[in-house]
Amino acid sequence: MEIIIVMGVLFIFFTVVYIVLAIYAPEWVGITGKKAHEINQSHHSEEASDNKPDPSEAKHD
Repeated sequence: MEIIIVMGVLFIFFTVVYIVLAIYAPEWVGITGKKAHEINQSHHSEEASDNKPDPSEAKHD
């Protein structure tokens, strides 16, 4: 009976810790947070500015 109580308390404890981390440090628990979205946006803006025509796709008349 004691083991059930101990395991229940541990489950609740770790669940609460996970929820707190998910709110305050989402990247630590595998959730894409604001920082990752900012990095992703900066990469997309860099790719848009680097769009140069590919010479292999040039039209030949």
